[in-house]
Amino acid sequence: MKIFITSSFFILQCAFLLVPSGQTFAAENPVGKIIGITGTIEYFLAGSEPVAEAKPGEVQTVSFEKWERVIFHQAVYAQDKFRTSRKSRLKILLIDNSLIALGPNTEVKVESYLFNAEDKLRQGVIGVAYGLSMYIVNKSQTNKNSIFRIVTPTANIATRGTQGYTSSSESNTFVANLAGCVDTSNVNPEIRAVVTVCAREGNNIPKDKPPTPAMPLSEKTLAQINIMVLGLAALTPAETTGFTDDFLQTSEADLAELFEENNPFIVENNLCNF
Repeated sequence: MKIFITSSFFILQCAFLLVPSGQTFAAENPVGKIIGITGTIEYFLAGSEPVAEAKPGEVQTVSFEKWERVIFHQAVYAQDKFRTSRKSRLKILLIDNSLIALGPNTEVKVESYLFNAEDKLRQGVIGVAYGLSMYIVNKSQTNKNSIFRIVTPTANIATRGTQGYTSSSESNTFVANLAGCVDTSNVNPEIRAVVTVCAREGNNIPKDKPPTPAMPLSEKTLAQINIMVLGLAALTPAETTGFTDDFLQTSEADLAELFEENNPFIVENNLCNF
């Protein structure tokens, strides 16, 4: 675990804005596609923001967002938003072969995405409004300007070639990292501390507070989070070691409660917001 404060922190915060000549975040070009759907998923199309409507002399109103149903292999564009319901899940394969998976009750937006295969450059920003998500970031994009950033209501999570999970709400973000390392910081620019979270470690980024120190997470905890994101079918034979038959047959509706009961570290630190 590393905690540091640096005068160049704000430069790091803006690193994803460095765009080489001739490259853009053009919304008209797909940046990924849908490769997995469980249940009904909705999306809000890029460029279809609510429009203000008013007649002369009347109070201005704004139309509601129009959410539509996601279909398998649907193209994904920068600025697209996706949301899952209580029993639904979604997998998005990005153009550089990175993956974002959404658990139940989650909303994510592809804020921006740049990929240049020839230069091995990837600059992506994914916004997680709330809920539980998994990230698998392709480590082959070795350009020094490459970055993959996850932004939640409380946290900035900077990754390069890693795999892990986030659980986000308006008041807290929990990071459970599975492989590689990520740098976690608060979205509040006045809070400049950065905590590095490496393999099988987790931490909190509470609202308007520094990130907590990284702490070890058990294999069982990581397997349980994996189930929450991807479903019971995601569990491998090796990961079932130590689980009872009752656990493996537990309904998804009861899984979050069981998850919290078995992990006092998460309960005590208010890490989980399923």
